[in-house]
Amino acid sequence: PMECMTLRKPLWEKYDLFQRSGYLRLPTLPQTLNETSCPAFVAVRQKEYLYLASAGIEFSPCVNGEEAGLAILCDETHHVRFTKMMCDGKVQLLLNRRLGEKLAAEEIEDGFVTLEIRGRGQKTDFYYKVQGKEKMLLVSDVDMTGLSTELAGGFTGCCLGMYASSNGEISENHADFAWMAIENQ
Repeated sequence: PMECMTLRKPLWEKYDLFQRSGYLRLPTLPQTLNETSCPAFVAVRQKEYLYLASAGIEFSPCVNGEEAGLAILCDETHHVRFTKMMCDGKVQLLLNRRLGEKLAAEEIEDGFVTLEIRGRGQKTDFYYKVQGKEKMLLVSDVDMTGLSTELAGGFTGCCLGMYASSNGEISENHADFAWMAIENQ
């Protein structure tokens, strides 16, 4: 079993394992990974440079800015988010670095999606699979050196986890995570 952690303080009263049996429900809270607050983020420590992280997510963003998916976090100024998000009224998969630096985007159908992050040292590939479709590559060879202790500072390394946010807006929405898995390669 994975030893999970949250950012800054636990919000266990906001997370739900019982509303939908077999799923972890995270609310789309206004807090984000870009600030020193307590966002909806449940993670594990990244222990290896060669890994495969995946998650199955049922999430239907209702308004622009709502997002849910996976994040690789060093701190509030150094992270990457691989999320399903509503942008300009369209459901998209986005790969963003802190403060909206968009690395990749793809419009997708709404519904269940599997996200996959393949870490290969300082390069990382991002894949997705919409239910009933083939697995697709969103982007490959993303340089992750910006998350390294040498560049980001600190000493704790990175965390990989499930994330949901409404990016500063009040929201009643939520994301249901069917699983999150991390395998050393």
